[in-house]
Amino acid sequence: MAAKKKAVKKTVKKTTTRKTAGRAKKTVAKAADVHIDFPREGDVLPNSGHYAVRIGAKPDTAVELSFDNKNWFQCREAAGYYWFDWYPTKVSGVTLTARIKNGNRVSKRSAPRKVCIEG
Repeated sequence: MAAKKKAVKKTVKKTTTRKTAGRAKKTVAKAADVHIDFPREGDVLPNSGHYAVRIGAKPDTAVELSFDNKNWFQCREAAGYYWFDWYPTKVSGVTLTARIKNGNRVSKRSAPRKVCIEG
């Protein structure tokens, strides 16, 4: 006697989607190509000693940092970030800007970051 196989009917649950007309959509902020992690906007730093500026960017890119949009200084890569060893000496407000370079051309710039140096 040959055993007959019983047909099993699979049921698929249908999911319903709700319309979102008139509702605000959730959007996720896109990660920038280069951004300054620390110091944060409005931070107050001492005018003596060492401060390491931490910059987030893609690995193996040339990252530079500028103070008040003047000279650009090369940053070093370590621990998955880019760093600039800064020894502030003047009491003033400073605007930091980071950039990445593609060869000799500037690819992207970060948003400016304003900090205060106090004694």
